[in-house]
Formats: sequence, structure tokens, C-alpha cells
Amino acid sequence: MKKRIQYRIEVKFDRISNLTSCTYDLEYYSCGAYRDKLKIEPNSFELLCARSSYNKKDYILENTQNSIHSNTVRAILSVVLLAKVKPQIKELTIYEDGTALKTLKPEEIHLPIISDEFMLHLGSLPSLNFDAFVPYLFSTTKKAHQLTVALISYMISFRHTGSDKFFRLWRAFNSIYTVLSSKKQEKDKIIDFRHWVLNQTNFKYSCNRVSKFKTHDIRKLRIREMILSDFPDAKRTRKEYKAFVERQTSDARLSQVLLDTLPYRQPFLATPEVVQIKAMLNASITANKNSDIHLVLFIILRYAYFFRNKLFHGESLETDVSFYAKADERTRKEIEAINAILQIFVLEMFSRTL
Repeated sequence: MKKRIQYRIEVKFDRISNLTSCTYDLEYYSCGAYRDKLKIEPNSFELLCARSSYNKKDYILENTQNSIHSNTVRAILSVVLLAKVKPQIKELTIYEDGTALKTLKPEEIHLPIISDEFMLHLGSLPSLNFDAFVPYLFSTTKKAHQLTVALISYMISFRHTGSDKFFRLWRAFNSIYTVLSSKKQEKDKIIDFRHWVLNQTNFKYSCNRVSKFKTHDIRKLRIREMILSDFPDAKRTRKEYKAFVERQTSDARLSQVLLDTLPYRQPFLATPEVVQIKAMLNASITANKNSDIHLVLFIILRYAYFFRNKLFHGESLETDVSFYAKADERTRKEIEAINAILQIFVLEMFSRTL
């Protein structure tokens, strides 16, 4: 049997008081049975890798697709998620069969993905715990790959603003919710995801974000345009509109907005359906009860999905194209509002058992 070359990556950093000792097995694609070994301590981590062929130090350092390189990055990300602190790395040393090949000093280590903006956001949600998520970083399953892609896209989003930020947040969200359902159709996946969210204990930070929303805040969104887009004709309206309205009646704010916009689709509905829809909405408004999680789901699953289609498929002008300053400002604020909710909601999903 061919002898394996033993590689060890040792990373030393300033002591992190809330980082406890732990170990992980890391899969890599080249060998189904073998696992790299990661040992994390409060002031360092050690990654042990056995390979059947030699890896030059420059290849390990410069090739981001090299498994030793990528697992080192994943190890650093795991420290960030476990401790919610960016490690202040003192040095990184690569060993081959016990001999040091290369030592990097802090000025040679570049980690733009761990931005100050991301760390600030992570620290603003103190009760979230990512212990259950971290093992996905070290697995080669399809689900783990999608979740890792989601995390990378999410972290990169903090280096962007506006529609660029939205694209990356949506990619992260899309990667997560698709792994939660075995259904093939997009519509069925969304239904499964909605049920999954409503069955969770809470999404308190996302709910807190919308808890002070009033009806007029929701009206600032392009609800009329969304309804005309989602229910473009009589066939779609008769088939789906009533069920859509019924899903929103848990929140009086949404019910009021939908009652106000009902006239746009009313000509496509039979009189008995109109009577039933008005009765549902009026009952919700009279009860005057709000459900923040239903509002969050409406904004993300319905409105942000509509917004995403407009941007991704070129169904509307680019968001920064306008001849009137106030119109451009309105669009900018709309994107910022959606991004603010998405970046909290996605991080809360990472903290769940997925």
C-alpha cells in the first residue's frame, strides 16, 4: 500500500475566551473513507491531512480548490461561527511529515470574506447558536455543499449594497430552502418551507424587525404591481387568489393592504368569491391581531420572490436607473428594507437544525 504523506496545518491566534475545545472529522472528495482531522482549541487549531501524493506548499496556498486549502478556510469559518469572533491570527504553518514547509505571518493572511460588517451583524444577534450547522462545513453531501454555498454567499453579501447585496442574500436563502424539501416543483418547495418555518419555535430577530410595521409601511412596497404580476389573468386569479389571501389573514396589517388592493383583481372573480374574500379580510381587520412571522414570510416568500424575478429576469428597469431623484431614493429604500429582513432571516435559518 502506498505510503500517505502527512500534512499538518497549524493556526495560532489570540485566545478566544468563549471558544471551547472540540474536534471534527472532515471529508474530502478524493477518498471516500478517509477523514481529515480538525482539533480546535481556544487559541489555535490543528488540521491533520493524509494525502497519497505530494502537495507543494505553493499549490496548497494558491489553489483554492485544493482540499487542504479549502478545509483550512472551513476551519477558520467554523471558529468564527462557534465563537462569533474573528480570530486574530498570529501565524499559519504548513508541515509535511513533521517538517515545516512554510509559515505565514498576519500580514500575509487575507480573509476578505470575514468582513467587519458581517462580524458586527453576527454580534448583534447574540442568542443564535451555530453548533449544529458547523459540521455541514466538513461534509461532502449535496445538502452540505448547498449549505456551505449559502454561507459563503451570505458572508460575501456584506461586502455589497443594493441589488448586488440582494442577489447574494437571495442565493443564500434559495440554497437553504431548497434542501429542506424533496419536492421537485418550486411551488411545492415553497409550501414545504413555509410549513417548516411555522413549525419552528420562533424567528424572534426577524419578527422583531417587522413588529413595528404599520399598514402604511407595507403599502410602501409595490403590492399592486406584485398582485398584477402574480395573478395576471382571470385563470390564475380564479385558481389561486382566494387561497393566497387566506394565507395572509393571520395578520391584520396584511389583511388591510389586501382589502385595499382587492379591486385590481375583483373583475376576475365571481361575486360569491368576492363576498367570501371580503368577509375573511374584514374579520381579520376587526380582530386586529398581528402575526409577525406571517408578515416575514409574506415579505420573503411572496414579495422578495416577486422582486427577485423583476431583477433576475429583466422584467423591470435596473434599480439605479431613474430621471427623478426621489423615485431612485424610494427604490433604494425598498431594497434596503428587503435586505435588512433577509440578512436576519437567513442567519436565523443557519442557527436551526436543517
